[in-house]
Amino acid sequence: LLGGSRAVVLVVDTSASMGARDGEQTLLDRAKRASREILETLREGDVANVIESVRRDAGPLVQFPEMTPQLGDLRQSIDQLEVRDLG
Repeated sequence: LLGGSRAVVLVVDTSASMGARDGEQTLLDRAKRASREILETLREGDVANVIESVRRDAGPLVQFPEMTPQLGDLRQSIDQLEVRDLG
């Protein structure tokens, strides 16, 4: 994509297994850090969304109804991710 804008979807596993510890942090903490690092690569004109891939009857949780260029909102959404029980 030479010079074009990008659409990025971050799919983050928030299932109970992501609460497991890997040293000082949980697997979810690592996934959140990696997601924030990807957001840092976005440029003006890029859009993104965050999807929680936890298994639920209603399907995955999509954080925003449409792709968004609002990096602050995306960061906040990632920061607020928590391990969820199945349901």
